[in-house]
Amino acid sequence: MDSNELIAVVTDKEAPVVNNSLKSESEQMIEEKVEKDENDDLVTPWDVTASSKKGIDYDKLIAKFGCYRITEDLINRFERITGQKAHPMLRRGLFFAHRDLSLILDRLEQKKPFYLYTGRGPSSGSLHLGHLIPFVFTKWLQDVFDVLSSF
Repeated sequence: MDSNELIAVVTDKEAPVVNNSLKSESEQMIEEKVEKDENDDLVTPWDVTASSKKGIDYDKLIAKFGCYRITEDLINRFERITGQKAHPMLRRGLFFAHRDLSLILDRLEQKKPFYLYTGRGPSSGSLHLGHLIPFVFTKWLQDVFDVLSSF
């Protein structure tokens, strides 16, 4: 995923606030040349380097970026609320963490409106095959949730 990519929940009639002048944490780390702890993995849009031979510590990465692990319980809740089988990318663990999926499911249960916003737009540089993953998944979510989506 691109560092500028975002999937957000916007409730009721709130408008998303986007500030393109804000840099991602990865970009700030690179610009400030922050010394990384030798026990930290390096994960940016450009580089992925594990600090140990065991590979990336995904639990540490999830905590660092303020995400939550996608669990079997969450996938089961998704399927129960939507009445649809979870997307193969979810079931197979292609996505391992989320930020607002629980909030979306709460709003679905409460029959409250929301829409999806990816942050991916035509002005974000050259598109390549890797961009297809968030496009396909967001389109699938749009269909399952029966909501509008803004790319």
